[in-house]
Amino acid sequence: MEILKSEQELLSVMVDGNKLDIITEEICEGEWSLAIENIHGVRSNWCDFFESAEAALEAGRRAIETEGIEEFIATDGFEYLTEN
Repeated sequence: MEILKSEQELLSVMVDGNKLDIITEEICEGEWSLAIENIHGVRSNWCDFFESAEAALEAGRRAIETEGIEEFIATDGFEYLTEN
């Protein structure tokens, strides 16, 4: 069995009282994925890859600023995550 290492970086941000995690993971040398995850575990995943963790984190931060918090905290289709 081969054990594969994965590099991951996480940046947590608070916007209008809502916490979002900007997550980037190195999928191979020089290619980083990007996702933004809300408190319910719903992730928005990018199809594009970035050449560094810093570039991916910056793209995530800009997306939140540009698109607004609602795009990332919405649970449409995932209502069962908020039921008690």
